[in-house]
Amino acid sequence: MVVAVVKAMRFAHLLAALALIQLVAACGVLAQPQALSSLEVVLDSLNVTAVVQHAQLISGFGSRLTGYPGYYRTIDYVIRALRSEGLEPVIQNFTVLVPWDAGSEIRVPALNTTIRAYAMWPNGHVGVWSVEGLKGKLIYVGKGELEDFDGKEVGGSIVVMDFDSGSNWRNAVKLGVRAVVFVDRGGGDRYEAYSKFEWYAFYPYVRLYVAGEDAEKLVQLAVKGYEAVIDSRLELREVEASNVLVKVPGRRENEAILAVASVDSWSVAPALASGAHDAVNVGLLLELARLAKRAQLERSLWVAFLSGHWQGLAGARHLAESFTRDPELASGKVVVWYVVGVDLSDDFPGVSLVYVGHFYRAGRPLFTAKFSWIQEAVSTRLSGFIRGYLEKRGLIPGNLRSAIDSLGLVREIDLVEGPDWSWTGTMATPYVLDTEPFVVANMAGFTIRTQFS
Repeated sequence: MVVAVVKAMRFAHLLAALALIQLVAACGVLAQPQALSSLEVVLDSLNVTAVVQHAQLISGFGSRLTGYPGYYRTIDYVIRALRSEGLEPVIQNFTVLVPWDAGSEIRVPALNTTIRAYAMWPNGHVGVWSVEGLKGKLIYVGKGELEDFDGKEVGGSIVVMDFDSGSNWRNAVKLGVRAVVFVDRGGGDRYEAYSKFEWYAFYPYVRLYVAGEDAEKLVQLAVKGYEAVIDSRLELREVEASNVLVKVPGRRENEAILAVASVDSWSVAPALASGAHDAVNVGLLLELARLAKRAQLERSLWVAFLSGHWQGLAGARHLAESFTRDPELASGKVVVWYVVGVDLSDDFPGVSLVYVGHFYRAGRPLFTAKFSWIQEAVSTRLSGFIRGYLEKRGLIPGNLRSAIDSLGLVREIDLVEGPDWSWTGTMATPYVLDTEPFVVANMAGFTIRTQFS
């Protein structure tokens, strides 16, 4: 899956992201003519295969929801990868509250059959709901439209519904069913996932997820109307989380640029949050740290692998708060000039530079003044350089060339604060940025994010 993702991107926005981080790390040095040729050498040194391999391994660790086993394996992997490059990371620990899937199953006693199921994200984010021995007749309702319930014994039943059914599970709630089991038969996407739980209200209601061969098997059992028993254990659990921070010194050691990305991932079924796209961001920062260790940096590069993105930006807030208490940073002896986030997906090969997100919605003209030179450098030099570099190496997908011509590889205009409707730029849905807490802490922070994502 990860290989397909990166091939689809043709490495375009990976390279663009790295170029932009190097631009900020240079902090004005790129005004010199020889700087872009030096940047080309850096880009040629990028080991995309290593980025993909990191992502493949990480996405294979299992769920990376903060506190789950795959998350801890990823933290350990990042630490070991950094140490293998001769870098010694600093670990920050904190705790967060997460929904913990302790195991769910659907039993059909008449056939002595058990199907593995996964608890869904709790309604209202805190509405955990565990049951044992919940009994009901299985009925299959397809997409869950009201007419799909016609002629069926709905009250007290266990509804089996296609995952790509929008928010029609609410129809089942209104009709008095005991539980809804979503079967994923390959028709879902993230927008379907977002519609499978109530964002604000607590519904004490069992919702489970079944995929693959088990999904087809469950549909057949529901069509035949078998009685089933559900055991589902979902609880809130306080878990330990960690930020991993590494500092690569430059010639001006007390002047730094901080690059950040999230280690954890999210899924509407918490036990299945493997997050291949998120893993690419981790792989890219590991590769950036490797390159920085071998380069002669003008300024220091700090790289932070943050946790708790999906728990209210907990890791980013923790790190930003620690900076406000650091005496060297508070006194100005050490300066972090920019905080640069990386948030990439395969939606489009171009990136936007955004500093306002939906967590704090903190956008002010005073903030944008900090980005004026970046906008000027991107619009006058870097965009053309990146386009030329990718063209020369045949990395621009032919089927996306016209879109790139129209929209550009790097959109810097979103660093300008405008009316409320404009700062979201090209983004298709609300989003939060790991750089937001740093912006609120009066630091210059922005994120390199995939356009139309």
